[in-house]
Amino acid sequence: MAGWSAPNPGACCGRGGLAIGLALTDVRDASELALANRLAAGDARSLAGLLQRFGHMISTLLLRMEPELSPDVADELTREVFLRLLETARKRGKRGPIHDQLRGLAVVETRNWRMRQWLPGVVEATLTPRTPTEQDDEDVRPPPPPDSSTRLAVVFEGLSRSRREILILHVVEGMSVNAMARALGRSKGSVRRVLRGSRDALWSTRSTKQIPAPSSKECKSWPVFIDGDLKGGDVAAFQSHSSDCDHCGPATLEWWRLHRELKSAAEDRAARQPSASQSREVAALLVGRAFERKRARLRMRVLLAVSGAALAGGAAWALGWLG
Repeated sequence: MAGWSAPNPGACCGRGGLAIGLALTDVRDASELALANRLAAGDARSLAGLLQRFGHMISTLLLRMEPELSPDVADELTREVFLRLLETARKRGKRGPIHDQLRGLAVVETRNWRMRQWLPGVVEATLTPRTPTEQDDEDVRPPPPPDSSTRLAVVFEGLSRSRREILILHVVEGMSVNAMARALGRSKGSVRRVLRGSRDALWSTRSTKQIPAPSSKECKSWPVFIDGDLKGGDVAAFQSHSSDCDHCGPATLEWWRLHRELKSAAEDRAARQPSASQSREVAALLVGRAFERKRARLRMRVLLAVSGAALAGGAAWALGWLG
């Protein structure tokens, strides 16, 4: 991308010749907004700071959204998330905080990974070679517990993947309806409908408590209250109502029990926090990948332009000959 500074080929190199020249000298203490602005301005060094700050969050989110993912595949998909952020940084200014944008990209990458599993005859691409720090740490990295995804799979049993995603984003990641709508590029109404359908599905599969039916018009505010969409004064009024309501009080207690159950199960699936040196090395690798992708796209455009010109010339010659 124009404006980026490629890694210096003469910089310090690790095993396999991987350039790791990106420094974290002035990005370690920078704010999230400052790092995002610098990335959008073409300063690829800020990618290392974003990786250090949010890489663990995204890897963990991927593991929770897709229980079948191994830690190695989650690491590779995390790199793909940050690579997409790097390639589209200049276009993402109005899509909310960078950590929510990364979550939205993680949802996209998870869906892409699932599609690749269903394509006949397609073998998953070989994972990116480990960076020097990752290679050094590989022997001491503990394997994930064999049943680390069991509890989460039980909680999500019977739910579609799209409903699992929205529950993870809302319940575990603590994203509001507005934040999810921005991150996923969807309307608030659409996200709210999916969220309520997901909550109802979780309730029907996990709750055994008998809740009395709504008994007053105030009970209609219960889904809005649980979604976190009630305003300050309305929240106090609803809480006062629910303390005496046979429906809203028990329903709220049961939902928070399910809420805690989901969050507790999600804690079993957590990635390891990367070191600063690993973040620098991965950032350098991703910048190199971005330039390779850009060069491949340019080659394809040139090839298409030459092919188009050749076809047009051939057609003109044929028409002239026939004429």
